[in-house]
Amino acid sequence: MAVLLALVTLVLVGPHVARAAEEVDIAGEYSCRGGNPDAGGYTGKVVITKTDQTYKIEWTIGAGQRHIGVGIREGNVLSVCFASAQGVGVVAYKIQESKDGPRLVGRWAGLGGKKTQSETLTRGSEPAEKAVPGRQQITRVSPHPSGQGGSGV
Repeated sequence: MAVLLALVTLVLVGPHVARAAEEVDIAGEYSCRGGNPDAGGYTGKVVITKTDQTYKIEWTIGAGQRHIGVGIREGNVLSVCFASAQGVGVVAYKIQESKDGPRLVGRWAGLGGKKTQSETLTRGSEPAEKAVPGRQQITRVSPHPSGQGGSGV
């Protein structure tokens, strides 16, 4: 009987939980803070725009390095492919609800990268320039596809 009750609860409640996560509106402006493979951290601003079934994501990192990406959302995960003049990469964000609005906590890698790096997008937080006190503004960097050197992505 307990197993049957658990199954009925899962069938009736499960879809509503999934829909609730999907219904959190993530469109808007965010402060960005992340880490680089060998170059410390970076900060910036991110704008997320819903475009029907996809999302347009625009990053401005440090002193103006720009990246643009397209993302798809499945429940509480936003998966994004991004590009800039320096290269391409991917990032997957877990969407978390907070009192200040959605917070996206992600891992990213550039083309040819062998390790992932962290990146967090926070809505309604202090300006990016103040997000990491005492840290130099550093651009997002990914390893060069050959494994030699690096390029900002």
